[in-house]
Amino acid sequence: MVGGRRNAEKINKIISTLNLKISPRELNSKDRNNLLSLIFTQWLPLSTAIIQTIIDVIPSPRAAQPTRIPIMLHPDLFESHVDPKSKLEKDLYSCDASEDAHVVAYVSKMFAIPTGQLPEHKKQTQRVDEVRAHAREARVRVEENREPSGAASPSPVPGQTPPETSMGETPCDGQEVGETLLGFARLYSGVIHVGNTVVCVLPKYNNAVEPTHPHNKSHVVHATVDALYTMMGRDLIAVNSVSAGNIFAIRGLQGSIWRSATICTPSAAGVQGEHSEGWMINLGGVNRQVC
Repeated sequence: MVGGRRNAEKINKIISTLNLKISPRELNSKDRNNLLSLIFTQWLPLSTAIIQTIIDVIPSPRAAQPTRIPIMLHPDLFESHVDPKSKLEKDLYSCDASEDAHVVAYVSKMFAIPTGQLPEHKKQTQRVDEVRAHAREARVRVEENREPSGAASPSPVPGQTPPETSMGETPCDGQEVGETLLGFARLYSGVIHVGNTVVCVLPKYNNAVEPTHPHNKSHVVHATVDALYTMMGRDLIAVNSVSAGNIFAIRGLQGSIWRSATICTPSAAGVQGEHSEGWMINLGGVNRQVC
């Protein structure tokens, strides 16, 4: 009994010190495991703890790329810290996010979402109370504009509201149907803008030979960036540009990329028609001997 009283005093001290809100019912519960879980949930919420751990432990792209990119570009190297041999490597190693840096992004996969879920086509909804408020305002306007002669004028039926959905919302017309393919990508250097023309370097592209080599010509395609999105959980937020170090979704690659590819441009201005081995690279393929 004395031990139980001491434990209760310790628990109350912990709760008061951490400024937690635990109901008396939970404090008096015989299930101590549940009480312990409640204390830890309020003291160290799982989502907050995970995010903070990621921030504290995982290095930023600017700190990580000087170590990781050399191994990606030169798998045979036994040392990770090497000096860049070209402007492309310098931009990649430093995670350069300036407008004149070479743009290199890797699209790891293509995924489909309903077209209506895109921010520009997402179905607009109204709450029932908003619909009713609009109906009341419409009735007031009709009454104010009614002719003195008492001529009939169209007015909403009192108490009538547009049909509700199962979630208490009313849909708008014109919702887009079908699916749209988006690319899941990571930008390693440079800045990519909506409207840019980019070069998609497919996985079978060989870095060891020039872009104009017959083998590489069939593995280089052009595409236009129709839209860029920041992914926040299941939501897509449209943005005009993405800078180096970010993960993003890109629209406009449908028909050009089937699974994965490397997106390249000489600068943030996009491709102006020229091809040069100085800014094109394949981050995801395996080089093959070309005769």
